[in-house]
Amino acid sequence: MKKPLGSRMLSIGIWRIMVPVALVFMCSCATEKPYTLNYRNYPTGISADEGVVILLNTFHSNDKFVESEGEEKSLANCVSDGMMKVDPKLRSVSAKDFRRTVFPGKGFLDSPRSPEDLLSFLSDPSAQSRVMGLGVRYVIVLTATTSESKENRKFGGQNVFSVSREWSESAGGDADVLDVQYRRESGKVHAGCSGKGEWAAGCFGCATLYLPCVIPFGFYHSPSCETKACSALGEDVMKFLMDSHDVVPTTESGEDLLRRTQEPERYDKGSQN
Repeated sequence: MKKPLGSRMLSIGIWRIMVPVALVFMCSCATEKPYTLNYRNYPTGISADEGVVILLNTFHSNDKFVESEGEEKSLANCVSDGMMKVDPKLRSVSAKDFRRTVFPGKGFLDSPRSPEDLLSFLSDPSAQSRVMGLGVRYVIVLTATTSESKENRKFGGQNVFSVSREWSESAGGDADVLDVQYRRESGKVHAGCSGKGEWAAGCFGCATLYLPCVIPFGFYHSPSCETKACSALGEDVMKFLMDSHDVVPTTESGEDLLRRTQEPERYDKGSQN
């Protein structure tokens, strides 16, 4: 039995509305896949009893420096989560515990944070011993940037009553990998991400032969570039550490390892994932 004309017209009207709404949902995800690059100076390797500490050097957000122990903890947790996707058994020491032991009486702002200052500090054998006493083999020094464009608001009229906002985001980070055992910078890992975000809310008005209707709608999409970039950074840092060239020399591998260690310039070319 056929549906009444009014019911059929109402169904057609709803479908005409729902199809473009579905298309908006499908097309609003415009985040690019994070990319990573790494630059190697020396071979690396990490054993089960060796750990890492992640420190924040600088964080530049929307043309402002936003640096604090809280920001450091947030970024370090994100990078650490990415590293543990590659190696769930990773041992890590918090930046707070690291400073309490290595820089007693100093906090985030007045303790060494740059790769240069940390390497200078590690040049002292007693300082190196204190760091290794914590089980820390590598110090990961983060430099992060994020930016967000100004909002672009739109308003709809006629049969569509809506307000929406569009914006773009970008985020990037560098991780300088400092090898405490050899007191040198093993290399650098970079990750970046960009994307567009959008939200909208409003209602569609439709009319059939017999029944007017108003259908509300709303959606929100955030590219979450900062989270995606730091997670990708963590994954690539862990892969960088697990390079497996830093091993105890054997008859077969000793000559190659010695050559890699003495001639790092042959192995410092960047690679892209």
